[in-house]
Amino acid sequence: MPEGESKQSLLGNGADGEEYVKHLMSFFHFMEKKGYEADLKAASKVTLGTTTALKKLAKAQHGEKDPAKAKRLTKVEAAKVRLINAKVAESMLACLAYDLFCKLLRDKPKIQWDRIVTDMHTKNPWEDIKGVKHNSLHGKSQHSLTDCIKFHKLTVFTIDAAERLRYYLMCSIKKPIRWTIRMHISRMEVLNKYLGILPTIKNSPLAVTSTEMGNVPFTEATHASIILSHLPVAWRNQYNLMHKTVPESPCVMLQVLENIKKLFIERYNKKAQANKAKAATAPKMAERVPKKRVHGGGSDRGAPQKGHSAKYCKWCKNANGPYTTHDTIKCRRLEKDGTPKDKPVKPFDSAKKPWKKTGSGDSSQMAYLTEKVAKLKKKLKKTKKHGKKCAHDLSNSDSDSD
Repeated sequence: MPEGESKQSLLGNGADGEEYVKHLMSFFHFMEKKGYEADLKAASKVTLGTTTALKKLAKAQHGEKDPAKAKRLTKVEAAKVRLINAKVAESMLACLAYDLFCKLLRDKPKIQWDRIVTDMHTKNPWEDIKGVKHNSLHGKSQHSLTDCIKFHKLTVFTIDAAERLRYYLMCSIKKPIRWTIRMHISRMEVLNKYLGILPTIKNSPLAVTSTEMGNVPFTEATHASIILSHLPVAWRNQYNLMHKTVPESPCVMLQVLENIKKLFIERYNKKAQANKAKAATAPKMAERVPKKRVHGGGSDRGAPQKGHSAKYCKWCKNANGPYTTHDTIKCRRLEKDGTPKDKPVKPFDSAKKPWKKTGSGDSSQMAYLTEKVAKLKKKLKKTKKHGKKCAHDLSNSDSDSD
């Protein structure tokens, strides 16, 4: 492992999804740098070719005679020996890749990796990533390494992580206002690269025959069209006016979008300068003569302001009163012909207020109130005596029952 890079690439507790993807990318980088990837692919190719040749030799031909059969069986035995040697060579190279992946882990991710490897290579029967059980021991190979890595991905991501990221890139994301177009395109290219590493429903027990692979990155033309849909509508319309075809790639589209951004910035600056010049030529607030507002009624108040009140009383205006609060027919002071209104006087009812009789003075009112207070005191005293009597009778009844 390259010195100084191992500590930076270790994956431990609390790692999020993007850190895990970066860990996988660093693992593939180390595999390529050490030559493990090329050697493992070559060994896997030899194993596959030997297996195919063995299956071909194992089939008996129609009308085969004994000498030809004996010769074919001899070739079959030799092919079996070559297959065993090829699997051993592939297994030794796969062990190096397993150890490298384990060295890049620590804490819980390492424990989970050890559990996955144990379940894959020590159990009989063992279960693959699609949920199919196999009744044999599973040796280490390039295919088994891929399956173990897929199982380890499920400890961080959901089974449909690739499909969810595709939907996010196509429908949910928009270019942030503070980002430049170059920053947005760079980030979209990174997310598109992550798409090929995430788990997909196709490699799960949930998949059906027609399920498509969801972890396939977008092509350059499709990716460029998706990036263009993230931009403001005015930018898209300007791009469509300048081009007759869809964008070819994000790199080709980058320079055009930067020029479109400069164009809109120039338009905005010109509009701001025009507004500033218009504000400079407009009359200033200090030069305006404010109109003095007169409060209260009067002939110098003028007509009622538009939008406030349309009411008008001609009699109150002649009397210098508030004439905009009511109409002439609803005036409470004057009649329609201008004569003063007589206020109705309610007759006094002595039954409701007997202490306040017509012609009586303060002495008679005090005498009435004194009499009422004396009656209330007598009534209260009778109530107390009745309560004491009831309590005495209740205590006597309790003693008799004992």
